[in-house]
Amino acid sequence: MKADSLQALLQETRKLLAFHRQCGLGYPLTTEVQSFLAKKGTDLFLKTKNKSVPFLTLDELRQEVENCNLCGHGDTGRMVFAEGRKEPPTPLLIVLDPPGDEEIKAGWTITGEERALLVKMLGAINLSLDQVALTNAIKCAGTGTKQISEKITTCLPHLHRQIEILKPQIICAMGQIATQTLLKSTNSLISLRGRFHDFNSIPVIPTFPPSMLIKHPELKKGAWHDLQMISKKLAQKAPPHQRPSA
Repeated sequence: MKADSLQALLQETRKLLAFHRQCGLGYPLTTEVQSFLAKKGTDLFLKTKNKSVPFLTLDELRQEVENCNLCGHGDTGRMVFAEGRKEPPTPLLIVLDPPGDEEIKAGWTITGEERALLVKMLGAINLSLDQVALTNAIKCAGTGTKQISEKITTCLPHLHRQIEILKPQIICAMGQIATQTLLKSTNSLISLRGRFHDFNSIPVIPTFPPSMLIKHPELKKGAWHDLQMISKKLAQKAPPHQRPSA
């Protein structure tokens, strides 16, 4: 079977299975079904003689996410998928806490004063919004604790697939929900930040989100420390001819 035909078949099968679940047909959500829906493992990329060709592009994943209502609490059409760089590998993927109404309305992962501060934070380490990728741990808004918990479970495969497609060199988790979701931890953001963790061999550094820094300016020193760690790690990962001279 040709690669494009196989890709189309896999995508249509996933869509049909997801649609059946939304209709209440009651498929048992086994590990295998979850893996298939999440597109985990080797089926995300088609191995050819010369390169790995992704079965799913970022735009195709965006379309799936925008029509998703797997958790039952989503509002189709009121979601935020991603911003910034689309081509792998991306040097830095920033994962933010769930979007609010303003983010949903604008279609951005972060808005307002918080967005302006994030631009300044990235500029301090010589990066801009279009050089990095941004996404939210949960793609649609929700207020209840139970809703957030359920959304984390159902949205996590979307986030994992984004990471597999974008192949970030470093992930920065900005916020407690983003951090706990990525690291599968119940520890507080304060206890987890300030050092690198591991996500599928990708270094992850948690840090304070811009909203927290605006409310608590005394935390900016810690955030600056985390940004410097990101900058140093990126420099280490750069090809020798692109590394800054000592």
